[in-house]
Amino acid sequence: MTVVVSFYCQDGVVIATDSMLTNSMGNIGTTETKGKKLYTLQPNHLFAFAGDPALAARFRALLEQGVIGTLLQQNIPLDYATGTTIAAISHFTATSLQFPINLSCCVSFVHGDQHHCAYFGSDMQPRLLDSDHYWMVFGSGKQYADPFLAFLTGIFCKRQPTTNEAKFLAAWVLDHVIQTNTGGVNGPIQMAVLQRQPDGVSYGIEDLTEQDIEDQLQVIEDAKAKLVEWRNIMSGSVEDPDATPPPTAATPV
Repeated sequence: MTVVVSFYCQDGVVIATDSMLTNSMGNIGTTETKGKKLYTLQPNHLFAFAGDPALAARFRALLEQGVIGTLLQQNIPLDYATGTTIAAISHFTATSLQFPINLSCCVSFVHGDQHHCAYFGSDMQPRLLDSDHYWMVFGSGKQYADPFLAFLTGIFCKRQPTTNEAKFLAAWVLDHVIQTNTGGVNGPIQMAVLQRQPDGVSYGIEDLTEQDIEDQLQVIEDAKAKLVEWRNIMSGSVEDPDATPPPTAATPV
């Protein structure tokens, strides 16, 4: 059980996941344990997955030991993404896996001095996020995350977000799913950022620490507190400090 949130931002890519892994025996789930779902791969790649951890490890090895080395040979980002698809399908079918497989993943990378984020579903077909379609959720927690993230982006995103904005939104939707799902999605939140550096050309990766995540959660609590203030004003239980006071009667001469 998993939820993964990806944002394709103005200045980079933000990816966040929960930490719950489901172990199985065939199609029967046996245990749930906490584990890593978000990886930094060099140079300037992020990889996150939902589904079978063993298949994810094979896909990640395929990237590290082969596909990433072809990046500079590709003319356009889509060629790199489709090359990844071709390599993955060839690899998995060689061991008689039947598609669709129990694996979905996303890969962020830099091509032509520009960041990109590609999603690969259970059929391994590629989808590149863009400035008009800049977020993606996948994993079993998608049914909880999609409506809430659509609500949040409708409020906070009048345009493609920055990485700072996306970190806040990703943390909020992950926290929401962790708090409301019926089982299988749990913390701690994992988050990483592929971000354009101040020189405007180079890129770097930041893996957010536990304290970084806690700081984002505190900002979320502050936002919730503002909503409570608004609710209290609407209910009339407190006065609106910005309201225009009613006119007073003139003093008789």
